[in-house]
Formats: sequence, structure tokens, C-alpha cells
Amino acid sequence: MGKLYFVHPGVLKVKKVTASFFVTIMVITLLLPCNLLAKNLWYFVVDSSGSMSDKAISATKAVLDCVDTQLSADEEVRIIFFDNTTSGSKKWSSMDSRSKVQFIQYFKNNFICDGGTRLFDTVAEVLADVNRDKPNFNNINVLILSDGEDTASKVHS
Repeated sequence: MGKLYFVHPGVLKVKKVTASFFVTIMVITLLLPCNLLAKNLWYFVVDSSGSMSDKAISATKAVLDCVDTQLSADEEVRIIFFDNTTSGSKKWSSMDSRSKVQFIQYFKNNFICDGGTRLFDTVAEVLADVNRDKPNFNNINVLILSDGEDTASKVHS
């Protein structure tokens, strides 16, 4: 039975998506020294390899539900897709209603499942990216949506 985990600092929500949904969202939350002027960062790392094709509807629903229910207007969101390669990171500085619509459209247009899975190298690159930006945020949440099978990493395999 697949389960989907959304973790926000101090809160753990467990949500069963479907009986056939085995994709997990792994969450890395970096709790940083509080800066009242800073905001939170949500970074979606999305596996768009061929093995995700039979999970695409459930994966899309999971990400869109998170954006709709978990994110407020004062949070920054970034997303990156990976298969054999990694796409460039796309950023929204705030998640107001207009940004949510843009994010959803971007996700739907770019979540095309094909190729291998460059999971470990992509996660390492994302963590290096957020490590550089950590002074700008109160909390950094990295959500990794993948079936977990790495087939294309070269550096971190």
C-alpha cells in the first residue's frame, strides 16, 4: 500500500494516495536560525524518468495538492525535473494565486516521463544549491518525488 508523506516543520501528515501509488516523496527540511525577514523555501525535485509514466497522474495530484494546501503567498518555490539529465531550476519568489496557476501550468507542461533516472546526482546538486542560499530562508524544504531507482547518476552512484 503506497503512502505519501508531507512533512512541514513540527507536523507530519501521512496521506494514502492510492493502492497502486508506490512513489514516495522524501523530504529534507533544513531548520535554520530564525530570520524574521526571510521566508521559507519549498524545492520540488521531480523524477520524470520513464519508470514514472505509470505513476504520472498520482504524482501530479500529490504535487498539486501540496502546492494548493501547504504553501502560502510568502513562500518561495523552486522546481527541477530529472531523467537522464537535469532541467534547469524554475523559481517563483512567492506563491500567490497567480503564481500557483503558473506553477501548475509549468508542472503539467514539463512533467514528461522518459529516459533513465539521475536521482543521486540531481539531489546532490539541489542540496549544494540550497546550501548556498540558506542565509536567505528560515526553513528549506526539499521534496523529492521519485520511485527511487537511480539508473543514470555518474558522480554519486
